[in-house]
Amino acid sequence: MLANLAAALAVQPPPPPTCPDGATAAPNATWGGACFLLTAQRTPALRQCVEWCGEQGMTPACIGSAEENAFVVELVPEDDGAFIGLYQNDGTSGVPAEGWDRCVGGEASGFTNWDVSFGEPNDYGGSPQSCAVLTGQGTWWDVTCALPLVLLESYRCLCEGPSWPSDSFQQDLEVLQDEAEAGMSKANARVAVVYPVCFLVAFIPAVFLLGRHWLLRGASSEGEGDAGGDEGSRRSLRVRALQRTRLHAARRSAAQRRLRVSGLMAQSGWAVMVFGAAPAIMQAAGNRISHVVGPEALWFIMAAPGPFLLLLALLPTDARAIRSVCALSFAICVGLGLLWAFAALGGNDAEVALLAPFSVLCLAAAVGLGPTLLCRGPRTMQPRQKLHRLWLLLRLNSLAVGMLFVGWASAVISDKPPLRREPLYIGLFPYGATLIVCALVSTPANRGRLHRRLGRLGGGGSEEEEAAAISALVAGAHPAVALANAAKMFRCLRASSLTEEDLAGAALGVSSSAAELAAKTEDAQLGEVTCFLSHSWRDEDAAPGQKFKVFASWAREHEQTTGREPTLWLDKACIDQTNIDQCLACLPVFLSGCEILLIVAGPTYCSRLWCVMEIFTFMRMGGAMDRVSLRLITGPDQNQAAAEKELTAQLATFNAAEAQCFKQEDRQRLLAVIEAGFGNFSDFNKGVRSMFELRREPSAASLQQVDGTSEAGGRSVELENVPVEVPRP
Repeated sequence: MLANLAAALAVQPPPPPTCPDGATAAPNATWGGACFLLTAQRTPALRQCVEWCGEQGMTPACIGSAEENAFVVELVPEDDGAFIGLYQNDGTSGVPAEGWDRCVGGEASGFTNWDVSFGEPNDYGGSPQSCAVLTGQGTWWDVTCALPLVLLESYRCLCEGPSWPSDSFQQDLEVLQDEAEAGMSKANARVAVVYPVCFLVAFIPAVFLLGRHWLLRGASSEGEGDAGGDEGSRRSLRVRALQRTRLHAARRSAAQRRLRVSGLMAQSGWAVMVFGAAPAIMQAAGNRISHVVGPEALWFIMAAPGPFLLLLALLPTDARAIRSVCALSFAICVGLGLLWAFAALGGNDAEVALLAPFSVLCLAAAVGLGPTLLCRGPRTMQPRQKLHRLWLLLRLNSLAVGMLFVGWASAVISDKPPLRREPLYIGLFPYGATLIVCALVSTPANRGRLHRRLGRLGGGGSEEEEAAAISALVAGAHPAVALANAAKMFRCLRASSLTEEDLAGAALGVSSSAAELAAKTEDAQLGEVTCFLSHSWRDEDAAPGQKFKVFASWAREHEQTTGREPTLWLDKACIDQTNIDQCLACLPVFLSGCEILLIVAGPTYCSRLWCVMEIFTFMRMGGAMDRVSLRLITGPDQNQAAAEKELTAQLATFNAAEAQCFKQEDRQRLLAVIEAGFGNFSDFNKGVRSMFELRREPSAASLQQVDGTSEAGGRSVELENVPVEVPRP
């Protein structure tokens, strides 16, 4: 009987184990632990898990089968992860998949469940990762055994027991600790090299721009006392001295403004890109430094505004720089597009979902940049148009990339909830949002406002903006060079040699050619030409022949008053048609080299951009109110009062953005000059309107009726486009 009782007791299942509070009993006695416990605390280090589990008489779990893995994963929340007892015994071998044969409690069973969709184990970023984490989805990741706090990563601990750490683990723990410390030492050493280099690289724009500024300032100071030649009358020499002074002042003001606007933007944009991208670049090179400086994704947020700030450093008059940026951007887009395409071919589903759209966006941007590379031909874009194209593509691509990052991160985290706690993926949301915000706020109006505010730092105000526009108009030429070129090319017409056909529009079919007019001109001294004739060639269509009658009337009055025949500067006659760009760069000198600015304004005058630019330039180069004479052209069905009322209304609503030029490239150039000086058109429009408003005030010269025409001392001008045969601005 006793034998039968003993046999019955032998086949009875053992009593259920007594588990610590909060622990779960294992359903299978053959598993390594009778109880499993998931700690509420989180830690970045396996050593801490060993201590916490040891307080309960347990060790980090060593999972030995798929059945056991399926059971314990139910204890871990789906969006979380926990350290387990498995660790890599030969982490120094450099092969991520080898050496996973030991657990804290003893030898490992050989069972693994790595997340192959992420390529685990992989020693991510080149750092040794010799410990394992069980995710809430049941897969395993390799991680660093002692995660730096700066990475913002931590996990709970999955304990099993009763069990105790093996003797071999005590020795291995020291190796793992030494390995982690060695990894941190290497990362610290890299940081000690990388960030001083970043600091030096980041301030390259500052060194370049400051050096260029001082060189230009020195060159300007050297030429300031240059007499520019002693030929000409005393009046001509006085005019040259005044012009030289104003051009030097404009050059200095433009240089200071450029330093504040372009210098600050280029320096800020380059610096945030260098420092923000450094951790990601080091990781791509297999030398991760995020253990010391923090997650790469969070640093990349800093770099997001970088391209926008760099592009803000460009002004629409920077033809050479814009051309270079277009070519560089095209090469980068093509290179990245092909790189992402090849990477997508060998990637997993998640990588393909991100890299394939990246490739398409980069190649699409390259296609959009293609037209900006053309240097000759009818489709050649002007610098301002190229800059606008760069901005458009940057904004569209940033918006698309930002949405792609946010959407991709949402999809990946939805598929793998544990990634919600990974800074790399969490950081994609603010990074994508930053790109979207930058794309939305960098509108042309906001860019102009920012340029204007930066340009006015230090109290420069509108005078400095005007000076910058004058400097842009002369293409940044040195004052001595601009004066010398202008003196050589300055010519005039005698009033008696001008005929009605010379001022006729192309629509009349009787206009003189540029060559015929040029043959009537003669060399002139700066300051000795009577008037600069500002007019719109298109006014002839509305009032045929009236422009010549108005000019002839003014010429007779002037000759009767002064006793000498007036001379005039007329665009079509006095611009060298074989060297138009150089002549137009001398416009400020030509304008200030005339005694009077004679404005013959008709219905189209205010719609022509060159007209208003001439007015602005004349006044900025020292022209006084009493040196401006305004004559109105009346149409066949208009009287003087109606013509004046119409012109006044046009001036009050003038908008440079709507003004036109005969040649589209000239319009783009003039708009670029305005934007380079004022940031946008708003302040320039206000300045032009107030200029004419002052002209109509009693304190200024008031309109006087003279033989059916009106004359006034005010300010206005034009170097308007010429009919078809003369491609003038």
